[in-house]
Amino acid sequence: MAFFGGEKAFARTQEQEHRKLGKCAKQGWRMSYVREGYDFAGLIANIIATP
Repeated sequence: MAFFGGEKAFARTQEQEHRKLGKCAKQGWRMSYVREGYDFAGLIANIIATP
């Protein structure tokens, strides 16, 4: 938990992410999470294939 600035900071970050997802959904936008080791070509193909 210390990596995230402690429990309070981690909880605040989770709440911000939740609000961000809600705003994206409201606008009809998709949120893509890119994590370590992701497949760049697969990510781009997914973006292009999804209207």
